[in-house]
Amino acid sequence: MFVLLNGSFGIGKTTTARLVACQMPNAAVSDPEHIGYVLRRLPAWMPGLGHQPAEYQDMDL
Repeated sequence: MFVLLNGSFGIGKTTTARLVACQMPNAAVSDPEHIGYVLRRLPAWMPGLGHQPAEYQDMDL
């Protein structure tokens, strides 16, 4: 099962995710910003990248 939390900055998504994960055995909390950190540092010459956008969310998948 996946539980996705989405919303504005500072409304408690991370806190809610941690509280839910505490109630579910073997649950894990994943923050997509960690993936974005890596993606933003990929060189523009990577196949399929074309250019380096300012936001990783704007990258073509």
